[in-house]
Amino acid sequence: MTELDMQKMKYELRSLFNSLNIHVLRIFGREIGVPRATAIPSKDELMQKIIAVLTGDLTPSKQSKRGAPIKNNFLDPKVKKTVYAIMQKYNGTSPKHATLAQLFPDLVENADMEMLRFNSVEGEDLDSMLYRGQYHKINDVARILPMDCRDSNEIWLLPNAFIPRYDLREGDTLTFYLQKGDKAFFVREILDINGSIDFPLTREIFEQSEVVTPTSAIEFLQKGVTATPLLKYLDWVMPVRKGQRACVLSKLKAGKTTALYTMLQALSQVSTSITPMALLIEQSPETVHLFRSAIHNENLIYTTYEDDIEKQVFTAEFILQRAKRMAESGEQVVLFVDSLNALARAFNQTDLSIGGKVLDGGMESKTLQYMKKFLGSARCLATGGSITIIGALSCETGDPADDLLVRELSTVSNYTLCLDDTMAIKRLFPAIDGMRSTSSIGAPSEEVSDKIDCLLKTNYLAVHGNEGLLTGLKNAENQAQFLRFCEQRIEK
Repeated sequence: MTELDMQKMKYELRSLFNSLNIHVLRIFGREIGVPRATAIPSKDELMQKIIAVLTGDLTPSKQSKRGAPIKNNFLDPKVKKTVYAIMQKYNGTSPKHATLAQLFPDLVENADMEMLRFNSVEGEDLDSMLYRGQYHKINDVARILPMDCRDSNEIWLLPNAFIPRYDLREGDTLTFYLQKGDKAFFVREILDINGSIDFPLTREIFEQSEVVTPTSAIEFLQKGVTATPLLKYLDWVMPVRKGQRACVLSKLKAGKTTALYTMLQALSQVSTSITPMALLIEQSPETVHLFRSAIHNENLIYTTYEDDIEKQVFTAEFILQRAKRMAESGEQVVLFVDSLNALARAFNQTDLSIGGKVLDGGMESKTLQYMKKFLGSARCLATGGSITIIGALSCETGDPADDLLVRELSTVSNYTLCLDDTMAIKRLFPAIDGMRSTSSIGAPSEEVSDKIDCLLKTNYLAVHGNEGLLTGLKNAENQAQFLRFCEQRIEK
């Protein structure tokens, strides 16, 4: 096989796996011998391991029979058939260690392979197609939308009888088969809900769940992540807890978007139990492209300034509902929002804001209530799941509406990372304002928290300012070294 054919085959396999749920991939990976397939939390890493086994770059391991039996061991046979057909199409991949006969002994003698398709349904056999989307109601009509919430030429409808049968809620992600109707396509069969095949799901209602104080810190600095000054600050000085409501606050052009991207990229690079998601409202195509390079496409929901205001508000609700369903299932979600100001402006122009009192800058009282509710959705549930929202928020823009929004959201947020525009003008990034940045929850221990507060804000920052803070973060390799650096500068 030529190198070009190998690349084509890998591309087809990755396109196929990208459309499958991570739980399905774990089952498939376990079957073909991916080492510790169920312990790999990152979908991208899991897909790479599966492709490596299929192409012979990774030797398959024998399945361990230790421990309790696997509860979820169902794999749609069409998945194996499709993978086999793709590999057979490229002459069996000329593997180094694995062969088709070793990987798929039950399919080798079967010449009639059914292909599993994920593209347009026009002219195709619907029985051989597997789709994935998110349930959402539009004008009281139950629909399934693509995971990235982008416009589609096809209309997928969910029969009303399925909703009580499976106890479906808006935001649930489904894997399903379709059947063609006169003017739309209807869900014929549901294979999994939020990655689970146990129907109906056992879960609480998000709004009624018991909420606890966030205590577990989000670790941005892990193996494989570049230790930037911002990530050092977030890990050593003022950590973000799972379930906090965080605002990155500054004047315009001080680096808020870059700060969000740095955090998102760090979480996306490591194998972690946290699912990073991004919501971009009224952003430029360049910003969308930047974030797309750091996150899985289905977890990036965005609008540009070319989209109408209704679309901008709808996308915010779309991704928030998904995050709630994930938190109900015990998952840890971090939602990055750029920006809260743009979302407030969009909501303020829709009919949903009409009927309230008009406040400073033309901001409706209903808009403020919506923004408080949106940011207030971040919380840590007693059942183990959490939603952390980290949103960009502009202040001192000259617009009274923005200043009003900052004042109101400050009562909801419990974490504020302030950026210094003076440092930004000097091109000193990240322009962290250590004196103004605050968190309602301190460092991992009270002793460390008191030391940081006393050392930095009372002594070090008062003398050396934010530029001295940036210098210390750049020079130190760990928290203890950073604190010693600050102490030595104070003594001088």
